[in-house]
Amino acid sequence: MEKVLLILAAGMGTRYGGLKQIEKVGPNGETILEYSIFDALSAGFNKVIFVIRHRMKHSFQYAVIDRISNVISCDTVFQESDDLPNGIQVKEVREKPWGTGHAVWAARHIIKTPFAVINADDFYGRAAYHQINQFTKKGMSHQFCLIAYPLGRTLSKSGSVSRGICQCNDENLESITEYTKVTYTDDGELKDLTTGKILENNCLTSMNCWGLQPEIFSFIEKDFGEFLSKHGHNKKEEYYLPALIHRWTQKEEENVVKVLPTKGHWMGITYLEDRIIMKNELANRVRSKEYPSPLFKNPIS
Repeated sequence: MEKVLLILAAGMGTRYGGLKQIEKVGPNGETILEYSIFDALSAGFNKVIFVIRHRMKHSFQYAVIDRISNVISCDTVFQESDDLPNGIQVKEVREKPWGTGHAVWAARHIIKTPFAVINADDFYGRAAYHQINQFTKKGMSHQFCLIAYPLGRTLSKSGSVSRGICQCNDENLESITEYTKVTYTDDGELKDLTTGKILENNCLTSMNCWGLQPEIFSFIEKDFGEFLSKHGHNKKEEYYLPALIHRWTQKEEENVVKVLPTKGHWMGITYLEDRIIMKNELANRVRSKEYPSPLFKNPIS
């Protein structure tokens, strides 16, 4: 059976100032997502699908796919703002894609088995992929899973970040609250500067690392249509994956999302300064033999 890793790589990198998806951070020019693929391979995944935009096709092919297509089966789907369900049309011309929920829906034609979803510019740690693989082996069609990290281990030293804090009933996800400006204050408090809310270091946080079932696509078909009927006129509105999954859990009592805390180490690039921290950390992991260098034995340069 195919074990698919769906990598969301269509982001425009507005705050960062460039495409983080193809930023070289490894000792031999590896991207973050190459480390994600290496870790996923170790957990038993055997196919990767990239969600990108058409205009990224050639640069992404050269920077990523040509380097790893000899070690794992690869496919590409395109997230474009005019790819809408049921022939829906919106009046406003929109360049920016509709968000992470729309990105997942872009893969609806080629995913037929349980799959993992990650962001291209986040490093999730090997444990996350093993946890998703073990969970999806159970084959429960009405259960998804979310890999959750302690908030304090997901921050940037370079500035505030947006984070989704999980509210759970036992191990079941009830909702995710988005905080848009989370950082440590000068007096050491962990705080969302937008709302003024004090947050706990250990509260579980979603970093968009999911284990999903193919049934999500039929739900998105209807849910995204309803979203567009309300918000299609707004160029800035986005169709987010956590929000649609929350609505999915409300549809049927048997629809649940299991929150799986992980001991894995998350890293990411939000600001340009984060790139140096990432490079140093990966270099340390290579020196400690956690990862080989080059990452793959026969990379295509």
